[in-house]
Amino acid sequence: MYPKVYHFLLVCLLWGIGQFAFAQMTISGKITDAKTGEALIGATITEQGTTNAAITDFDGKYSLTVKNTIGAIVVTYAGYAEMVVPVTRTGTFDVALKEITTELEAIQVTTGRRRERVMDAPNAISVIEQKAIKNQIVATPTDYLRDASGVDVIKTGIVGANIAVRGFNNIFSGGLLSLVDGRVTAVPSLRVNTQYMISSNPGDIQRIEVLKGPASAMYGPNSANGVVHFITESPLDMPERFRTTISVAGGLRSKLDTVLIYTPGATDNLSDDGGKWAYATSLRHAGKLMDKKDGLKIGYKISGKWFEGNEWVYKDPFEPANIVKGKQTADGRVIFLSDGTERLQTEVLADPALLALVDSVPNNRNTQNNIYNGDARIDFRFNKHTELIFSGGVNSATGVELTGLGAAQATDWKYIYGQVRFIHRNWYAQAYINNSNSGETYLLRDGNSMIDKSNFISAQLQHSSQFMKEKLKLIYGIDALLTRPDTKGSINGRNEDSDNINEFGAYLQADYKISEKLNILAALRGDKHSFVDDPFFSPRAAITYKPSPKHAIRATYNRAFSSPSALNLSLDILSGRLPTGIDVRGVGNRGGFYFQRDDAGLPQYRTPFAPLAGGTTDQYYSLGNMNINNVTYGIAVDLLADGLKAISSQFGIDPTIVDGIITNIIPTQLTGSVPNVLRTFTTIPSNPFGDVEDPSTVVDIAPIKNSPTQTIELGYKGLIKDRLAVTLDVYKTDITDFVTALAVRTPNVFLDPTAVAANIQAEIAANMADPANGLYKVIVTAVLDTAETIQGIYVGGNNDGDATEELVRLISTAAGRIPFGTVSPTNQNDPAMLLVYSNFGDVTVYGAEMGLNYYITDGFKVGTTLAFVSDDEFETEGRTVSLNASPLKIGLSADYRLDKIGLDLGLRYRWQKGFNANSGVYAGRVHDISLLDLNIGYALPFSKNTQISLSMQNVLDKQQQMFVGAPRLGRFTLLQIAHTFSSK
Repeated sequence: MYPKVYHFLLVCLLWGIGQFAFAQMTISGKITDAKTGEALIGATITEQGTTNAAITDFDGKYSLTVKNTIGAIVVTYAGYAEMVVPVTRTGTFDVALKEITTELEAIQVTTGRRRERVMDAPNAISVIEQKAIKNQIVATPTDYLRDASGVDVIKTGIVGANIAVRGFNNIFSGGLLSLVDGRVTAVPSLRVNTQYMISSNPGDIQRIEVLKGPASAMYGPNSANGVVHFITESPLDMPERFRTTISVAGGLRSKLDTVLIYTPGATDNLSDDGGKWAYATSLRHAGKLMDKKDGLKIGYKISGKWFEGNEWVYKDPFEPANIVKGKQTADGRVIFLSDGTERLQTEVLADPALLALVDSVPNNRNTQNNIYNGDARIDFRFNKHTELIFSGGVNSATGVELTGLGAAQATDWKYIYGQVRFIHRNWYAQAYINNSNSGETYLLRDGNSMIDKSNFISAQLQHSSQFMKEKLKLIYGIDALLTRPDTKGSINGRNEDSDNINEFGAYLQADYKISEKLNILAALRGDKHSFVDDPFFSPRAAITYKPSPKHAIRATYNRAFSSPSALNLSLDILSGRLPTGIDVRGVGNRGGFYFQRDDAGLPQYRTPFAPLAGGTTDQYYSLGNMNINNVTYGIAVDLLADGLKAISSQFGIDPTIVDGIITNIIPTQLTGSVPNVLRTFTTIPSNPFGDVEDPSTVVDIAPIKNSPTQTIELGYKGLIKDRLAVTLDVYKTDITDFVTALAVRTPNVFLDPTAVAANIQAEIAANMADPANGLYKVIVTAVLDTAETIQGIYVGGNNDGDATEELVRLISTAAGRIPFGTVSPTNQNDPAMLLVYSNFGDVTVYGAEMGLNYYITDGFKVGTTLAFVSDDEFETEGRTVSLNASPLKIGLSADYRLDKIGLDLGLRYRWQKGFNANSGVYAGRVHDISLLDLNIGYALPFSKNTQISLSMQNVLDKQQQMFVGAPRLGRFTLLQIAHTFSSK
């Protein structure tokens, strides 16, 4: 009996081994381009329904042991359509992939920091593939983004531009998170995106991914408005052993007959006689130093670009013809003297010897843009699972850059970076440093230097894993963002030694595949900012339903945020001083601003006049304090006397008689009580101190904090009859706690002119009626009774023979115009007016975006895009928040590719509705804009590796201003010839 049992068990064991061996069958093959037959290196072959995968080698070959006896493999490669191949036996399975027909089939990585198709991504995303990039010649990578739906590209010149997604742009924009190969590219400390400072050669870009809407759950701070990710090509992924591309280009911009200046609608007949040519050259070389089939692979690439072009002319009436160069500091403006020393402006003005060393230089804009950059990278691929990548680059730029304080003349502004990345299976780690050196850059409106030698350091560690038979995918990681400002006191003043910012974040994302048609995603991120007390949490949720492989519907929720910048927190410059001795100071908002109050709960103030009343400038006074009021009144009378003496000669009056009028007619002090009024300084010339404010409305200012954004979005992506690609997104965004631009938040204290008039009316009337003052009365009447204004003050002479009313009005108005105190917070020890950043207001935005692309043939595509936002201005808490972008944009495009003759044609038309702009010192109306662009690429028939390309922006030369403060842009044409050398 027992032997039979043993025999049975042995048979079962042998059968199981046979079944296991059969289930572990190995397949192999080669992956190629269906059109050219070239091997595709790095293509991924995955056993369907599992994570079991292989990657093709440099011959396009693969080998994979599959687990299922009846199943399929999925073959994917960036830029090619995915293919599913049934596998039922051991053998060879060669696969020829077709190049992507539609954008929806593109492979991308941005949305969840993992590889997935656009169709599967639970986000609104646009992908600009390498073939589209190849057919455009651009001065900077920004120009590639002009046609992406929902993207606002505000051109401020040939190379200057500000980019945002779904609006809320600015003239010095940093609202969009900009990345190159996972590295944040914003200028350190200033946190501004200047795409022309990206050191990567445009010809090195493999693709550009634009993630629209909040993305903080995976990307952390400052991705509330979306992400644009430039991805460059690895030298190990090219089919050749060596490849070198050299290009040269020449361009021409149109000429302007008149030049639009800052004042809306005004023009100045200034001839555009500057140079109109542009030149560019670039070099990219990549190679493989080692290429072992199953071992170590080493690849490298170096690239460089030089661009020179003359900008369109623009005249800003607020830029003086001559300037004295210097810098703002916490102690006031410092002047750069001709002997190489630096001295406070107040010292220079008081010392004739120093005044003689002041250089006043012409303040002409340098309209010539000079940009050069270099980039290097080396890749080590130890095996198909492990890579180590080093990269670094430098960029230098000279030109005009618009800022919130006016245009800056950038001179040799350098941007340098170094980056290391490590990938091993499901692990990803990187660290990098960005450095900025602003060179000799200065502001054209005041000659003040913009000194920035800051660093930004970041590190990241990420891991992914799968559970529940690969249905549940987890991605989790940690980030560190370290901002190290260095402004040499010119921006951060007294905060220079305490302005470092540390930000740390951790995130987890779970992606669960309920079925082949239904997928849910949830993510949570937490971030801590060293200057913000509470951590910030960014949840994300999405559900995607795919009724078929070519249609997807999604619903998403995202919460994101923008964190306080170095400027928001550490700004400290003395930007001016009122004639009464009150400083005007820009300060960061670290700990908030809290005001001293009296027993009645009303705010108290400080005054530079305190020593005249026996006090100190750090002492607080209650509103209505008559000691200070009388000091101020006396100063007003003295100033008025000086003014009357200055004009007395016009009436043939001896100035000594004015002294008699002051002594005998005008009261020497106020009696009883006179209230004070509060006004806050504005930028309106006709009303510089605004309207009277209720003291009870003065509130404390809370410390600056994160500004959250919450978005609910519905989207559809579909491919209809394999010809029509459709994307549609509708969304609602709630933004809270906007961070204001710098604004005066400390009211100034004035005498109430009405109360002063009532206080002195009776005494002046009595003095005018006193016979002993007859001469003075005659003189006062002669001067005032018929005068409309004196010294800019309204008198309103009515020629009735009695100047009492006019004199009372003159004195009370003069007294009421003197800002003698400031409601200053307790953490400031002087009566300075403070320009501060603060959070305020809530805004709700509705929007929709649509994209249609119809493929008439494989080589002929037409398309249209539409982007709509509910408004371009939003009222909240009595203030206006500007979208600073068009609320309605429409785009049309046509692309025609003739492979037989190597010709590519592209035509783009864009129209956008006008909008009200308000950013920094620039405010006004931007009118409707319409632009037509043309791109032509042609591979020479006798040299297929030689490409001639023509790019023409604004073909019809419609000279249009895209933002207030920017020049009008006309036609810009670039012609390029590029040749590629390669060897196998």
